[in-house]
Amino acid sequence: MKAVAEAGRGRAMGEADGGGRSGLPADDAVRASVAQLEALGLGKSAVYERSTTSAVTTSWGVRWDEENIARDLLQNFYDANRGELGRVTIDAGGEVVRVAGPAAHDLEQLFYLGSEKDPAANVGQYGEGFKAAAMCLVRDFGIHPVARSGDRAVCIRLSAESVAKTKLRPLVYDWFKVAKSFSGTELILPHTSPKLRAAMQTGLSHFLYEGNPLVGRKRWESYDGAFALYDSPERGGGAIFYRNLRRAVVPDIPVVLVIDKSYARIEKLIQSDRDRNAFGEKLIKIFYEIFARSALKGVRDAQQIIVEAARPVWSRGHALLAAISEAGRFWNAWPEATARKVFGDRFYARAHPNNASEHLRFEAVEKRWQGEGREPLPGYFAQFGVANARAHLEKAEQTNLEESRRAPTSAEREAIDLLVLVLRDLAPEVHAIFAKDRTTYLVAQTDEVLGALKKGRSYRSREVFLAERLFEGDFALALATFLHEHAHVFGHDGDRGFTDALTEILETVVRARSSLDRVERRWAKARARVLDEREREGRRTTSEPVLRERLGALDEMQLRALLERIPAVVVERVLDDAPSHDDE
Repeated sequence: MKAVAEAGRGRAMGEADGGGRSGLPADDAVRASVAQLEALGLGKSAVYERSTTSAVTTSWGVRWDEENIARDLLQNFYDANRGELGRVTIDAGGEVVRVAGPAAHDLEQLFYLGSEKDPAANVGQYGEGFKAAAMCLVRDFGIHPVARSGDRAVCIRLSAESVAKTKLRPLVYDWFKVAKSFSGTELILPHTSPKLRAAMQTGLSHFLYEGNPLVGRKRWESYDGAFALYDSPERGGGAIFYRNLRRAVVPDIPVVLVIDKSYARIEKLIQSDRDRNAFGEKLIKIFYEIFARSALKGVRDAQQIIVEAARPVWSRGHALLAAISEAGRFWNAWPEATARKVFGDRFYARAHPNNASEHLRFEAVEKRWQGEGREPLPGYFAQFGVANARAHLEKAEQTNLEESRRAPTSAEREAIDLLVLVLRDLAPEVHAIFAKDRTTYLVAQTDEVLGALKKGRSYRSREVFLAERLFEGDFALALATFLHEHAHVFGHDGDRGFTDALTEILETVVRARSSLDRVERRWAKARARVLDEREREGRRTTSEPVLRERLGALDEMQLRALLERIPAVVVERVLDDAPSHDDE
């Protein structure tokens, strides 16, 4: 914007005004500015220079309260005196508020919009703050601010005349040269209310600096200084500082979070925020997410500081804690030792079931914990190592799995060695992989345990799980299962590497089928030794009498349906081996 008019250029107070009083300009409004300077102790020997009319008018849609006005007035002192804020004084003991700083200021910059401030180092970038605050003071509070620096002073008021064909009244700047020079810069606000005086007295607390009464001891800082964490002296809550400006409060948690780095997600929402009030709920959530993911990633000490400070709100939860927990999904949860140090054994994190079965199981665990006097916390506290029904049951199941698998017996080991020889002959490439590293063969007691063990097996694992009943079955099933499990070294079920390897093995089996008869006879002997061993130990997993009993319980239709599910080649082989009537 530019000035649209100038009036009274070069008129000295010693000139005759033609209005009946010697020594004053003819314009009543300018005379009022002179009177104000005299009342403030600046008017004696002051020389009136000119008046400039601003393009800023009463139509400007900024409606700031006392707090926002104080913030933007004091921003100029903050920016100009970064290295010596301790020398900035604020006298708000009476109706006249005076703010003074050691740095001199070109008062012309208070008139023109636009800024040459370094965006990376300063709070304000657009030069609008002082103009907006001045308009609010004059228009809404009837206060005409005065600024002085060096031997110049300026009084700001509303024009007595409206812009042509409108009701808009612009700001007018009355410029003076004063006899007594001021080495720094002083801003004077006459006729202030108690609320405005209080806001001005604490106005510098809007900015991040050493000595800010709202910022306590520094607890942590990132290596590059882009993030920092402080205690808050205010026990009821803390504050959020983004690029040196206090943007919002942290309710109920006495910590101060600092981001001194530009983030596009935040800038996009505040770039048109003339009032700098855009840190609503949405933007605070984004701030929490950025701080949690970028600042606290892997920094468990800083996480712990915040979580411990939030103790009074653990039970009802907090958006900041939820953000830290959510970001924690990208790294490991707190170790048990840290969680026990912070929470003890007095709490549990609510588990959220996915179905009715889980609901019943989780409910049983949580009721037991409640009976022990534990208090429930939001589910995301599980990321902080707090006991959780889902994790508790999964750990118990894993323990059961570990206990339900065992090393092969001597007879089972002989059967496995036989299958390993077949693997070497049929799939030398697969065998070489397992022979290179130590392979562990484990036996699972049930198919359910076997499935769970397979599910938890890692890619390219050298652990091979076999069900107990495999050793009691026929050679074809045992060999097919054994080859299938070893082919997993190339991938999981459905992976191209796995299917290609299994196809190649099956092709070899078909080509070498005649040579497997001899191995099958050896398997029958190994199988018999396994059955004898289990019979002696009283742990045989299948029983022919039981099987006959189950078959005898089936009617004709059920037997036919069962027979249709058996491959034709198997039925044909059984029929060929069955005694004929002629043999009888």
